[in-house]
Amino acid sequence: MTTETIVPFRLRGGCDTAYYAREPEILVEGPAGTGKTRTILELLNNLAIDYPGLRAAIVRKTQVSLSSTCLATFNDEVLRLDHNISSQGVSFFGGSADRPAAYEYPNGSRIVVAGMDNPDKLLSSQYHIAYVNEAIELTVEDWETLTTRVRPGAAESAIVSKTTGKPFANWRVIADCNPSHDKHWLNLRCMDGKTRRIKTRLQDNPAY
Repeated sequence: MTTETIVPFRLRGGCDTAYYAREPEILVEGPAGTGKTRTILELLNNLAIDYPGLRAAIVRKTQVSLSSTCLATFNDEVLRLDHNISSQGVSFFGGSADRPAAYEYPNGSRIVVAGMDNPDKLLSSQYHIAYVNEAIELTVEDWETLTTRVRPGAAESAIVSKTTGKPFANWRVIADCNPSHDKHWLNLRCMDGKTRRIKTRLQDNPAY
């Protein structure tokens, strides 16, 4: 099991558990203000820095809904973007006919930004880790399709940590939301043992 770089703020409670979880499917629950989204975004950024060539994805049901919510947190609180350039030299590529929009790192890592409403470019690649923001919006078919793209592959297995020198070993899909009812497919996956459930509380917010 690889060791991954800790985020530069204090992790506690469910946020700490979520940051270090390694299961293939992870659901982070909690009300607004628990810091679950910030924690997961810090994880993606730290992995992208520590593992040159990492392929990650930030996904929501529709790509347009990411801009004012999840990506605002990523830009303002994690990357602290200034004219699309952060202190780590990260730039944002707006997408093209054959390549999805993505945050691009100087070491070759990429964090793709996409919606399941237009999945063709997203699903044309394999990823080491994918983050699903507000996963309650997805269907179980969306989820299962995404999980087929987050798995070991010949090229991806070669990336190694700058910190430990060990190869990346924990492919996973990590999501945040609050399932709306007991029979929601996310609740059923958790109860069936397919997805690990991690609960967060307001006092877990790492920014406090």
